[in-house]
Amino acid sequence: KGDRKRLSTIASREWIEDNTKVTIPANKRNYRKQKDHVKVMNTMKALKKQLGEEVKEGRPKGSGTAEQTVREWQESHPAGKKADCIRETGLSKPTVYKWWK
Repeated sequence: KGDRKRLSTIASREWIEDNTKVTIPANKRNYRKQKDHVKVMNTMKALKKQLGEEVKEGRPKGSGTAEQTVREWQESHPAGKKADCIRETGLSKPTVYKWWK
């Protein structure tokens, strides 16, 4: 238990700011707990939808995924390697590995 207390003290926002000179702003939840804040925000989102206001959700329509890029590259380079795909497409290694078949 003592280690947990020490870790929580070391990992506190104030401690990090003091020792790294990096400012970390406090959460902007109007003093609500996260659970309550999420409820409020979801309710506001539902109300905005009901009123017909634009609400941003998830990936933009028509943006596609990297899967399509990897598939197209594989079709045009049947003997290609993952490393070549990463270099030529500019996608990250984990992304190419995720969609590679």
